Amino acid sequence: MLTTALRATAKSRRALCRAFDVRNMIKEIFLRHKFAVGFLCGLSVIPILMVIFWFLAFGRHTVFWQSYQTDIPETKSQLVFHWKAIHPFLAEYDRKVQLISGSRRSQQYWLQTNTGGRHHLNFYLIEAENEKWLRLLDRYSEFVINLDTLQGYSVGRMSGKTFIGPPAKEANWGYFWMGGADKIEAIIGEAKGTYDPRFEKPGKFLGTLDARSGMPRFVPTSEKPEEHIMTQDEQAAEMNKSVEPATAQDAKQQAPVSF
Repeated sequence: MLTTALRATAKSRRALCRAFDVRNMIKEIFLRHKFAVGFLCGLSVIPILMVIFWFLAFGRHTVFWQSYQTDIPETKSQLVFHWKAIHPFLAEYDRKVQLISGSRRSQQYWLQTNTGGRHHLNFYLIEAENEKWLRLLDRYSEFVINLDTLQGYSVGRMSGKTFIGPPAKEANWGYFWMGGADKIEAIIGEAKGTYDPRFEKPGKFLGTLDARSGMPRFVPTSEKPEEHIMTQDEQAAEMNKSVEPATAQDAKQQAPVSF
C-alpha cells in the first residue's frame, strides 16, 4: 500500500514537472518572439474593432437589408420597400421595391442609389389601355409596375417623350440619349428603350413614402397633398437654362441634355 502511494506521488510530481516545463516553454517562446506574438494579437483585434466601429457608425441604419410594407390605395396590392445603408456616415442607400398581389410576388426591382440623404417616393396610379400601373417617382428614379402582370420597367424621359426599358440588374443603371431633338434613341441600363406614350401623363397621386424623418412611412394624399418632384427631363431642362448658346444656330442645334 505504501508502495502504491509512493508511485502515485511520483506520477504527480512528474505531471507537475511537465506542466511546469510547458509553462516555461510558452514563456520562453513569448519572450523570444514577443514582437511577433504582439503583432499577431493586434491583427486578430483589428477585425473585431472594425465590426464594432461599423455598427456604431451606422447606428440603427445597419448594413443589412431592411424592409417596409404598405398597402397601395385604390388597389388590392401592397408594395414592399427594401433599403440598405451603403455608407457609415452619410445617408446613402441602395433600394429595391417589390409588388405583392394576393399570393403573387414580383421580383425585387432595383431603384437608383439614393446618394443625397433621406427622401420621399411618390406613388401614382396610371390607367391606360385597360391596364393599371403603379408609377414610382423620386429625384433619382422613375419606375412603373403593371398591377396585373407585376412586371416592372425602368423609365427615362427626354423632351416630354417617355421611354421604358427592362428592369435593371443593379442599383446604378441610369440612362442616356442618342440623336438630336427630332430623332431620339434612349439607352436605359444595358438595353435600348422603347417609346411609350402611356406614361407621359403623371397619373393620379396616391400618396408618398416618406423617409425624411427616419424610418419610412406611407403618407396618403388624404393626410398630405402632393409635393412635386422633378422628373429627370425637368431636372435636365433646369440645367440647360443656365447654359446659353453662343449663337442662334447653336440654339437650334442644341438638344437638351439628360443624365
